[in-house]
Amino acid sequence: MISGDPDKEYYENTKEIFGDDILITVSIASDNIFQEQILQSIENISDNISNITLDINENNVEVVTRVISLSTVTNIIERDGYLDTSKLIEYIPSELSELEEVKKNALQNETFLNDIISRDGKTAAVNAYIQAGPQGYITYNHEITTRIQDIIDIESERLQELGIDAEIFQIGIPFIKVNITKFLKGDISKLLPICLFVSLIIFWFSFRSIIAVIVPVITGIISIIWTLGFMAFMGYPINVVSNIIPLLLIVVGCTEDIHMLSEYSYQLKSGNEKSKAIINMAMKCGLAIFLTSLTTILGFTALTINKITMLKDFGICTTVGLTCNFVVTILFIPSFLQWTKVPKSFIEKQRKGRSLSLEPLARSLCRVAISKRIYMIIGTIVVMILAVIGTLKVKTDADYVNFFKKESEIRVRLDKLHSQIAGGKSFLIVIDTGQEDGIKNPKIMNAIANLQDFLNQRFDKTISVADYIKIMHREMNEGSKEYFKIPDSKDLISQYLLMIGGDDLERVLESTYSQACIVVRHNVTGSWEVNKHLTAIEEMSRKLFPKYVQVKMTGTNILDNKAADYMSEGQAISLGMAVVFVFIIISFVFLSPIVGLLALIPNMIPILLNFGIMGWFGIPLNPSTSIIAVIALGIAIDDTIHLMVRFHKDLKSTNDQKKAMMHTIRNEILPVMSTSIALALGFSIMISSNFVPSIFFGLLTAIVMLIALVSDLFVTPALLLSTQLVSSWDILKIKINEELTRVSPLLQGLKPFEIKKVALLGVITEYKNNEYIIRKGEHSKEMYLILDGNIEVTIRDKDKLIKSLQRGDIFGEMAYATGEARTADVIAKGPVEVLKINDKSLNNVKLRYPKIAARIFYNISRILSQRLKDTTKEWAVK
Repeated sequence: MISGDPDKEYYENTKEIFGDDILITVSIASDNIFQEQILQSIENISDNISNITLDINENNVEVVTRVISLSTVTNIIERDGYLDTSKLIEYIPSELSELEEVKKNALQNETFLNDIISRDGKTAAVNAYIQAGPQGYITYNHEITTRIQDIIDIESERLQELGIDAEIFQIGIPFIKVNITKFLKGDISKLLPICLFVSLIIFWFSFRSIIAVIVPVITGIISIIWTLGFMAFMGYPINVVSNIIPLLLIVVGCTEDIHMLSEYSYQLKSGNEKSKAIINMAMKCGLAIFLTSLTTILGFTALTINKITMLKDFGICTTVGLTCNFVVTILFIPSFLQWTKVPKSFIEKQRKGRSLSLEPLARSLCRVAISKRIYMIIGTIVVMILAVIGTLKVKTDADYVNFFKKESEIRVRLDKLHSQIAGGKSFLIVIDTGQEDGIKNPKIMNAIANLQDFLNQRFDKTISVADYIKIMHREMNEGSKEYFKIPDSKDLISQYLLMIGGDDLERVLESTYSQACIVVRHNVTGSWEVNKHLTAIEEMSRKLFPKYVQVKMTGTNILDNKAADYMSEGQAISLGMAVVFVFIIISFVFLSPIVGLLALIPNMIPILLNFGIMGWFGIPLNPSTSIIAVIALGIAIDDTIHLMVRFHKDLKSTNDQKKAMMHTIRNEILPVMSTSIALALGFSIMISSNFVPSIFFGLLTAIVMLIALVSDLFVTPALLLSTQLVSSWDILKIKINEELTRVSPLLQGLKPFEIKKVALLGVITEYKNNEYIIRKGEHSKEMYLILDGNIEVTIRDKDKLIKSLQRGDIFGEMAYATGEARTADVIAKGPVEVLKINDKSLNNVKLRYPKIAARIFYNISRILSQRLKDTTKEWAVK
C-alpha cells in the first residue's frame, strides 16, 4: 500500500459503505454439487467461517463481515402468482426432486452464476469477505487462513468417509500473503548460507588465505545482526523486497573487505612490516573506502523518498545496514589484522603454476584503453541506442499473483477457480450520483446495466443492483425473459428495492440510494493489463453516465495496481537523486563537474543496459526489479572510485598518464574483478528463489555487475586518460605563500584557492643547491614559476650572470612560446621549489577551469609583451 495516498482514503471510506472487499473463496468441486452431503458441507463451511473470531486487543472480534454461498443467498422467483424472496436453501433437502428444484433455481439466477455456482453446476464457492488486519497484527492472515483450512479439512474428511469425491481448497489475498511469508522465510534460510559459501570460495581463490575468508564473514554477520535487530525494534516486516537485505549486506559488504585485504597484501609484498602495512593500507584505502561507502549508502538513501511503503522501508533498512557495515569494516579489519599472524600468501610473490598472473591482462586492458578508444566509444553508443529502445518497452507490474511461478500452488488454484467459476481477484466500481435516491433514476440504472454488459465482455463476473432489479422485473412479469431489463419507472424501481432488501443489496447499494457499486471478479494478471482495462472502463463510463455522476474504481486490487505507477515515478526520482548524489560527491572530491560526469558515464552504461534487457525480454518493473538501478549505481560506482583514487595517486608519483594507468590497472584488477565476480555470483544465487521478482532481481543484478566490470575495465581507463585529476585533499595539502599571490606576474588576479588548482595540474619539483634546472641548448616547451627559493640565470661558457630570480618570478617563458633552444643555464641557489607548466597542464586548466585559464593566458601575454619591450630597450641602448 501507499502511505498518505488519497485513493487509499477513498477506499477506506468505500469500505464503510459497501463493506470489505478482501475476499477468501473456498472452492468445492464435484461431479454433482446438488446432492445432500455436498450442500451440507457448503452450509457447514459457510456457518463455521462466519463464526470465526480472533482475540484482538483482548477482545473476541468477528473478522468475517459477510459470507455468500448457496446456503446464505436469497432467491427472487415468482411462485403461483406471488413473489418469493426467501433463501435459496431453507433446509438441506434429501429428496431428489427437491434437490433438482434447488439446482434449477440456482442455475437460472444470473447473480449466482459464476459467483457462487458454475454454469455447469459442478463447482460451488463460499465467498468470505474479511476485515483488514489491525496495524501490527503480523499473524492475522495466518490465523484466519489456518482456521479456514481446519474447517476445510473437517469437511473434506467427512465427505471422504462418505465416499463422495470432492476437491475443496481456499484461495484469496490473505492466503497468498501467508504463502509469500512462508516462501520468504524459506528463501532466507536457503539462500543466505549458499551466498556465504560462494563468497568464501571467491575470497579463498583470490588470496589463498583463511583470513580472507574469515574477515568478510565476521563483518557481514555482525552487520546482518545489527540490521535485523534494528528492523525488529522499529517494526519493519520481512517482505518480498526486504528479504534480500541479509544477502545484500553479505555481497555488498565484502567488496570493501577485498579492497582492504588486497592493499594489505600489496604493502606486505612491498617489504613493509605488519604494523606499517596496516597503517599504509588505511592511508591508501581510507579515501576510497569512505567515498565508496558514502555513495553506496546515499544510493540506497534515495529509495527512502519512495511513496510505496515497502520500498521506503527497504531504503531505510539497507541504509542503516550498510552504515553498520562501514563502521564494522573500518574498525574491525585493522584491529583483526594487527591481532592475527600474517598469512604466507600475503607475503610470498606469485609462483608460476600456483596462481594466475593478471599482469598480461592488465597490460592488454591498458593497451586497448589507449589504442582502441574510438572503437569502444562507437560500440558503446550502438549498445546504448539498443538499450534505450528496449527501455521504452518496459512494463510495470505490482500484481501479487505474478510473484509466483506458473506451476506454484497459488497459480494452479487461481487458474482452477477462474476456469470453473470466476477469478479470485476483485475490485469495485463506485457510482456516486451526489443526490438522495439518485440511483433509482431509470437512466442511471440503465447506465449501470450497460456498463455491466461492457464489463462482462472483459471480466469473469460482475454484480450490481441492476442485476437484482432486472430479475425482480422478470419475476414480477411471470418469469418472461423479455422483461429481464430495467423498468422505465422510478417508482417501480423503488418498489422493487423495498421488496428485495436484506444483505444481498448491502454490498452493492448505499442506504440513501445515492451511491451504488459494481463488484467485478476477474483473473487478469499484470498491472499493465489491468491498466488497459481500467482506461477502457473510464472511457465507457464517460459515455454512459451524465457529467454530474462520479464513477470511480477502488479496492485492494486497484491500489496494488496504482503502486505500479508509483514504482515508475519512484524509480525515476530515486535514480535521479542517486545520480545527483554521486555527481556532487565526485565533483567535490576532484574539484570538477567534468570529472563528476566522467565517473557517471561507465556506471550509467550497466543501468541503461539493465532497462534495455528488461524491455527486450519482457521482464516487468516490479517491487524487486524497480530497485536494481539505484542498487547498481550505488555498488558499481565503488570500483570506479577505487580506480580514480588509485590513478590519481599514481599519476602524482609518475607524472605520466600511461604509466600511471598501467600501475593502476595492475594493482586494482584483482580486487575489482574479485568484488565484481563475488557480487555477480552472490546475486545470481537468487535465481533459485521461490519468487519470480527475486529471480529476476538476482539475474539482472548479476548481469549488471558483470557489465559494470567490463565498463570499469575498458571505459573508465579510456576516460581517465583524457583528464587530469585534482582532489580536495591535494588542495588542502598545498601551502601557497600569500606573498606569492602578490608578487608573481603569472598569478595576478587569481585567488589562493585558484592558484592551488593550477599548481596541481602542473608538476611541482624540488631542486637542491647548485642543481641545474635548465641547461643551455636544451629543447623543452616548459616555463617555470618559482614557488620558493632563489635561482640564477647564467651563461657558464662566458661566465656571465644574466639575472637573479626569486619567489614569484617566472622563467623559460620565451622558449615555451617559441619552441627554440634554451639560451642560458638556470641554477638553484639553495633549496628551490618550482612549478613546471607546459601545454598539457595549461590545456588541462583550460578544459577544467576555463575562467582561470583565461586569466593565466592574459597574464602570460602581458609577461611576453613586457619581455619584448625590455629586449627592445636593451637593443636600443646598445
